[in-house]
Order: sequence, then structure tokens, then C-alpha cells
Amino acid sequence: TLEKEILKLSCGYFPKENLLELKKNVDLQEELLNQKGVEREYHKLDTKFHYIIFQGNNKENIWAAITRLSTHYNRIRQLSEMERSFEEAIEQHKIIIQLIENKEADKVDQVVDKHIVEPIKYWRNLYKPDSPYFNYFDFPFQNPELIQ
Repeated sequence: TLEKEILKLSCGYFPKENLLELKKNVDLQEELLNQKGVEREYHKLDTKFHYIIFQGNNKENIWAAITRLSTHYNRIRQLSEMERSFEEAIEQHKIIIQLIENKEADKVDQVVDKHIVEPIKYWRNLYKPDSPYFNYFDFPFQNPELIQ
């Protein structure tokens, strides 16, 4: 929700230096494509990409609050990035940059849903019994719905 609203603000006004920083960040992300063992480096760049958007809106304190509350979210994101290519996320980052450049706030909801909400459906595979990460999770009640 916060990312959507900050991105909408970005479509109204976003400093050129921050826009250039976003583009450089995506260039660095693309350099990592098709390389092995670079998931942590990609994760750092991805996190920085989203931080730059908050920074461009003078909302660094909001970003800091989000990251303090996102430990488990970031952990599962990293596991997901280890299992799936991040090529699609990079393409979505390019679309986000285009939205900002073209001031297309009306497209923000759709893009953010695809970029942030939709990938969550793949996370279930990370805690299925046949996943190499199954033991990373604690299922105190062994609720079958959680691992189906």
C-alpha cells in the first residue's frame, strides 16, 4: 500500500538525479543476469531500487520503518530469488521507471500488484515438504492449509 502511494507521488514529481540513480541501479541489476550465485547482490540492488523511490519523495523515514518491520518478508524474498530468475523483476523495474518518467499514476496499482503482490503466490513452494527450505519454517500447529 505504501509503495503504491509513494510511486503515485513519484509520477507527479520525481527528481532527475533520483531517476538517473534508478536507471543506473537497473543497469547493475541487468549485469547480474545469467550469473550464478549473485542472488544476494541482486537483492541488495532490488532493495536499493525501492529505497531510491522513497528517497526521491523525501520519505526515507517511512522506508526505514518499513524495513524494520520486514525482516521475514525480506527473508522469504531472498529465498524466492534463489529459486527463480529475477529477469521478470528487472523488466518490471524498467516499467516502474517509465511510469515515473511518463507521469502515469493511473497505471501504478496494476504494476505494483504484478511486481509485489503476484510473486507472493510462488512463496508457497518454499515451505512445501519437498522444498529444500521446508525446515527454515516453523509450523507450530502443522496447519495443512499453510503447506498446501
